[in-house]
Amino acid sequence: MYEIVKITKKRNSNYNLYIKDYKEEKIEIHLDILYSYSLYSIREIDEKKFEEMLIENQKKLAKQQALKILSSSSKTRKELIIKLRQKKFTQDAIDYAMSFVDNYEFINEEDMAEKLVSGAYKRKKYSKRKIQNELRQKGIDYEVINELTSDIDDDEEYENAMHFAQKKYKSISAKDNEAIKRRLISALSYRGFNYDIIRKVIDKIIYDD
Repeated sequence: MYEIVKITKKRNSNYNLYIKDYKEEKIEIHLDILYSYSLYSIREIDEKKFEEMLIENQKKLAKQQALKILSSSSKTRKELIIKLRQKKFTQDAIDYAMSFVDNYEFINEEDMAEKLVSGAYKRKKYSKRKIQNELRQKGIDYEVINELTSDIDDDEEYENAMHFAQKKYKSISAKDNEAIKRRLISALSYRGFNYDIIRKVIDKIIYDD
C-alpha cells in the first residue's frame, strides 16, 4: 500500500500528489485522474491500482501537453511527437495523445507546409532544395513537398541566389577573386542552390564588380 501524504494545487489545472517513501518527492496528477481515482477522499492506495493510475495519468498529461504545444505554435505530427518524447512521456502515452490529436484533426500538415513555402521560406529567399529539406525534416509527405515546390523555376532560384550572394559578398573581406568565389560557392552550396545557378550568380557579381 502507498500512503498519500498530501495533495497540493499547481498553478495550472493539475495537482501535486505526495506519496510517503515513494521514489519521487511528488507526482503531477491530472485533474481527471484526481477525481476518477477519488484521491482526495482516500489515504491509501494499493500498488496495483497505483501503477494503473500512473499509466492513465501519463496519457492524460501527454494529451494535455500536446494541446498546449499546438496552442502556442503549429507543429507537424513528427515535431509534436519529438516534443512529447523530450518531456519524457512513455510511448503508450504519446500514442494516446496523438490518437486524440488525429481524431480531432488538430494538425493540417499540408496547410502548414503551404504557409511556410509562401511565407517564411519565400521571405528568407530559400532555394528549392533547402525548402524541400526543411519540409522533409518536419515530416511533411513527399508528394505534398513536390506539389508545393513544383512551381519554383530557375528564374526564381537565380533571383534568390543573387539576393543572398550580394549580401554575402559585402561581408567578404578578401580582395582576391578566387578567394571570393570559393566563399560564395561554399555559402550558396550550403543553402542548396545548384551549380549552374551558383556559376551564373558568381559570374554576374564578379563581372559587375
